[in-house]
Order: sequence, then structure tokens, then C-alpha cells
Amino acid sequence: NNNNNNSLSVKDILKPFVNDVDKMDEQNSFKKWSDGGWQSLHFLKRRVYDIKCNWKVYCDNYLDGGYHIPHLHLGLNSELDMKTYKTDLYKNLSIQSCQAKSFRVGGSAVYAFMYPNFAINKYGEWLDTNLVLPVAVDRCVIIFDWYHMKASPTQDPVENASLLAELDTSRAIQDEDVIISESVQNGIASSSYDYGRYAPSVETAEYHFHQFLV
Repeated sequence: NNNNNNSLSVKDILKPFVNDVDKMDEQNSFKKWSDGGWQSLHFLKRRVYDIKCNWKVYCDNYLDGGYHIPHLHLGLNSELDMKTYKTDLYKNLSIQSCQAKSFRVGGSAVYAFMYPNFAINKYGEWLDTNLVLPVAVDRCVIIFDWYHMKASPTQDPVENASLLAELDTSRAIQDEDVIISESVQNGIASSSYDYGRYAPSVETAEYHFHQFLV
């Protein structure tokens, strides 16, 4: 926090990983975002999800290179230019990014995952953080915190109505990810389950994550 204004510096949020960020190529979308325009973020909302899946299953879904988006996030898919989806890998960090087609998402969407269990998502004037906490072999808890570049909860109710609508859209996407992750967990528990190969063109961040788990 900066004094009493309930603001967070991006560098504060990224403190354990700031060396990786500083070493990024200047053209990297996450580097450009963290260096300019996001000097402060205003906390808006927290939501805690209790999910019936292993924590690694949830992370795998996050790290699949957008593979599931066209099939399971139809609303989000309409806001992104999936042909531009790419993944950049660093020591303890993977960054997935994609150009956007909607005002809500802004110029691009950026999904940064820091091993072992922390993610930052940036889209338009929004940022959310996801902390993935293992609870049991088939259960985890996700702590979601939403921030906005300009707005605060004390704003005019009309402006807040717009913020709440955008927040509801983000929540709906997360609700879809919960359904996906719990479905995958059920599949893994099946006696007929067998693992398959990685999809090399999209699952590079997932493979990167798995190398830390070996």
C-alpha cells in the first residue's frame, strides 16, 4: 500500500520476480505494461473459490496456451484475436499474451504466471491476481483480487455500475474455468484415464511449469 490511498505499484506486486521483468526484451507486452502507465492500482474486490481439483490441474488449465479458449470461453474468445496468441518463457515466469478486439480487454490481454502458484492477468484498465493454494489431492482454493487503473469503490454509482458489469464478465470467465478444472479432475480420477503428449505449438508454458515439478 502507498500511504492511505489503497494503491499498489506493479513492481510491488511483482517484487519476487522483478529481476525477470527487468531482463525482458523491451518489446515484450508485459515489460511494456509494467514500465509505463500502471504506476498505481486500486483494489476493488476479492473472491475466494473452493475448487474440487488438484492445484496443478487448475494451473495446467491456465497455462495451456489459450488452447481451451475458443471451445470453452466463447465470450472471451470473441474479445481476443487468437491468431496473435503467444507465449514467452523466463526463469520462473511464463507470459501468455494476445491482441484484443474489444474495449473491455483494451489493446491486449496479458497472462503472467509465476512459479509455483501465482498469476497476474492484465486486460484493458483491469488487473487481477490469482493465488492458487493446495488443500488436498483433489481440492484447492483460489484467491482472486481485482484491481482497476483508475476507479475506486467510492466512485459515482453510475460509473460503478459499469465497473460492476465488467467485473461480472471477469467472474463469469473464472466460473467457466472452475467447471473446466473440476471436469478434468473427474477425468483424471477415471480408471480409463491415460496421459497424452504435449501440443508443442500451444502448451509451452504448461511444459515449462511441469519441469519445475519433476
